Amino acid sequence: MAFLNIQNVCLTSTSNAQYRQWCREHRQRTSTHRTPDPFAQDYDLELRKWEKVVQALVAESVPSFVSDPILYFQHRIGRGNDVKQFLELDFVSGTDVAPKRFVEIKLRQSTEKGTSGWPQLNRSLGVAAVRWPEVRGLSINVAMGDVLKTEPVITVSPVELRELPNIIEHASGEGEPTIWLRGSDVAEFAVHRNLLSVEDVIRLPELREVMLNPSRVLEERPVEKEMPRLGLFDRFRKSD
Repeated sequence: MAFLNIQNVCLTSTSNAQYRQWCREHRQRTSTHRTPDPFAQDYDLELRKWEKVVQALVAESVPSFVSDPILYFQHRIGRGNDVKQFLELDFVSGTDVAPKRFVEIKLRQSTEKGTSGWPQLNRSLGVAAVRWPEVRGLSINVAMGDVLKTEPVITVSPVELRELPNIIEHASGEGEPTIWLRGSDVAEFAVHRNLLSVEDVIRLPELREVMLNPSRVLEERPVEKEMPRLGLFDRFRKSD
């Protein structure tokens, strides 16, 4: 994208009527006739709850933030031909007229795979710089291996949640600053804030396993089983 052809940059929200219309048109252009995988949908919906948890966690670490941020701009592709475009942002600290930092949030089942989120950030920051050249970026990866049971021992050095306010405020704008959080720390925060239940935490790896092995659902008998009380997240249960 040629950022010199970008104009009318601003921050809006998901309730913006033009954004909703753009989403409807985008779905129509990209829709397929394939039947969606219900198990993958269940897992994806649950992961979105966890993304909301991380957003809430970051929100507690800054004095102000933009709710449901969407970056709007017009891309001039020819004389008198301006295309309206929108970029979804995971989190924006500051205000809609004076944003300070764009945050990209990634949930990782492995600390050895996946990108940091900077490809998306660099595009958003390039657009935003047309109006706000001082805005900075931060990529937050969540090591979900201890929650999903895909990587009990992570290969990175995660930061403590108490360090987030200082990091978000003072992380260098040079390079591509990226930090890691422990999935179990995020889970504990979510349970303490009533954003997720203990059962939600325990169910996530089960949903992933069902998505990967849907045949197990057909093999299991339709008998309700008590949620297991053993494992990593026992400490999140409230005392009787």
